[in-house]
Amino acid sequence: LCGIAVAAMGAYTIFNSEDLSALIGDSMLKKGAYLLLAAGGAVILISTVGCFGALTENKCLLVLYFVVLLMTFLVQAVAGIMGFVFYGQLETYLKSHVEETMNTKYGRKGFNLITLAVDKMQMEFECCGFNSPEDWKNATYFNSSSAVPISCCVDMTVNDCNKVINNSTMYTQGCFPKLLSWVQGNIDIVGGLGIGVALFQLLGLSFTFCLCLRAGKGSRSRS
Repeated sequence: LCGIAVAAMGAYTIFNSEDLSALIGDSMLKKGAYLLLAAGGAVILISTVGCFGALTENKCLLVLYFVVLLMTFLVQAVAGIMGFVFYGQLETYLKSHVEETMNTKYGRKGFNLITLAVDKMQMEFECCGFNSPEDWKNATYFNSSSAVPISCCVDMTVNDCNKVINNSTMYTQGCFPKLLSWVQGNIDIVGGLGIGVALFQLLGLSFTFCLCLRAGKGSRSRS
């Protein structure tokens, strides 16, 4: 169950950030999520061995399960440290990487995924530009007679809704606060679940150690 929970945490983080991954970049958050996915998969596979070892009180299988579970716990700890480090650098990272990406790659040939990611962000977060709609004046490849991309419009079906910066037809809040809040929220969810799963794994390690001792005593008494 812990293995499924860990793998689910990793998958949730990966797929939940997939739409904006082109914009956010190959961040430590995503690397940590892949580590969780791999760790969860390892626990799911080895859990069959652990269950069989517990039922039969087979010391070799229990020791194998204990070692793999301990290694998985350590991998999760590394993923947690990466997440913690990334959390501390998050605001600086977004300000430097995402703002530069929006200004230099939006609308540029060969960067369609980034253009789509920015449009999706502006529509879903109901925002415009990194700090404000005025940022689009600094976008290198946003070649348009309009003031901002159409994804800034409250209602994109309205003619010329993005022609000039207008509070009544477009979003006027910058995307940075909402993007920062969204990424932090994902980290908080994964971190909270990770702590809960880690506590269960520590219990599993303790119980497995006790079973190993019991199995060892049983084998000595039979001999």
